[in-house]
Amino acid sequence: MAVAVAVVAGAAGCGTGSTTLSGARAVSGAAKPVPYGHESTVDALTVTASELQKHDALSAVQACSVVAVKNNRDDVVQFDPFDWKFTGDDGVDVLAGHSLGGHVNDLGYGNLAPGETASGAVCSDPMVDAAEVTGVQYEPLFGASPPVTWTG
Repeated sequence: MAVAVAVVAGAAGCGTGSTTLSGARAVSGAAKPVPYGHESTVDALTVTASELQKHDALSAVQACSVVAVKNNRDDVVQFDPFDWKFTGDDGVDVLAGHSLGGHVNDLGYGNLAPGETASGAVCSDPMVDAAEVTGVQYEPLFGASPPVTWTG
């Protein structure tokens, strides 16, 4: 089930200083990586992550991805940028957050009613070399399902 995340990514983007990161490799130890832009279901939520983008902000370069979460449950769920991680080529996971210098469409946090979708950019820690980021991972702090990792 492919999703047109490229449309969302093009609309939201990762700022004017953005370029696509190439050379992303599969994340070691991750179960069945999903290609960028494809949907995955985690705890009755449909989640997607776009191809990695390099975001130049202030004096750092961050890896960013435009992500989306759709609530398919019958109850309200919370979403947060800290439910997302970036995985480096060394296998180390780094929590996602907001872009430095502000991002027009950063993923916020809040509640999703049944059927609602939230989308926006999440970015890696600026202390991590953006060129070493190889995947985007969705792993909610209180989720019961195994994490899902998107790679290129």
